[in-house]
Amino acid sequence: MSKGPSPGLLDALAANQAKFRAASTEISEREQRTQQEIRDAARERREANEARCKELDEKSAAAEAAREDPNAKNEWFHRKDGGDHTMSFGPGSDELDEPAAQDTPPAAAEPPTNPATQPPARARRAPGDEDDDEDFANRSWLG
Repeated sequence: MSKGPSPGLLDALAANQAKFRAASTEISEREQRTQQEIRDAARERREANEARCKELDEKSAAAEAAREDPNAKNEWFHRKDGGDHTMSFGPGSDELDEPAAQDTPPAAAEPPTNPATQPPARARRAPGDEDDDEDFANRSWLG
């Protein structure tokens, strides 16, 4: 019988251990690089956010200063009088403000209709033929 493990088996075990240690080292280094990239991206976002907040604070302070300016408060009252700025929408736009002229002839009465010349009325569908998707506006709700 043999006195211990075979040298070929020990060599294969050592090769597997080295391969797994190298893979483990590579995985941990990749994880550390990824974490560093995440930290860098977070730091860049934070710096950009702080810069944007500072910009918005300055803009808000400028707007507040403009609101507190006594001349800005009364700007509406200090406007220049430029005359009549009424918009005109073409000829006849003033006719809407005045009552309608009475010189127009009344609309012609409808000619008498002959039931024989009219097309037949459409028949209503039977209640059983209604679709579920029917438009509710076309449904008779009173009977």
